[in-house]
Amino acid sequence: MRKILFILPILAILTISCDDNKPDIVDLVVYLGDGFRYRYYNHELLKEDSTHCIKLIPQNIIDDREFDNHFIFYQLPDCTFYHDIHDSEIQIYDSVQIDSLDALFDKMLDIFNCYWIVTKEPSKVEGPMTKEDFEKLCKKYNIEPSFDDGSFAYKTWKVYDFFFNNWPTKEDVVK
Repeated sequence: MRKILFILPILAILTISCDDNKPDIVDLVVYLGDGFRYRYYNHELLKEDSTHCIKLIPQNIIDDREFDNHFIFYQLPDCTFYHDIHDSEIQIYDSVQIDSLDALFDKMLDIFNCYWIVTKEPSKVEGPMTKEDFEKLCKKYNIEPSFDDGSFAYKTWKVYDFFFNNWPTKEDVVK
């Protein structure tokens, strides 16, 4: 029993110190297409070409899978992105883009457990969608709609959702 009590604090210290070495922001090119690339950056999926960058799936992608011609994504949106869109100091979006993004974000927050399918060639993004719609589309594309429910990130978000499911609204963030 004493050995276990001695070993547990050491394991806890090692686990914490190992986590400190992991970068908070993941920047990874996930697919190079003809004249564009998909890039996964800080829990978002971006599409970049030689002239600009488009945010395809905004914040908080929790899990993803890659197939021959598709990616599938699971997302739990966080409405703090409203702040970035409406921040008067940044002003990178015009009023039409803001209205469009607001509609997208409202839909994501209504669904909450959002699923996305990105087709590589031809480049196409479908989502956000409910799990039922996602599973139907996966069947159409003949891909396995599975996410690792045992992953640490998935469990962490599920616990967070369970205890703090009173998520702030757009009005709470945009002032």
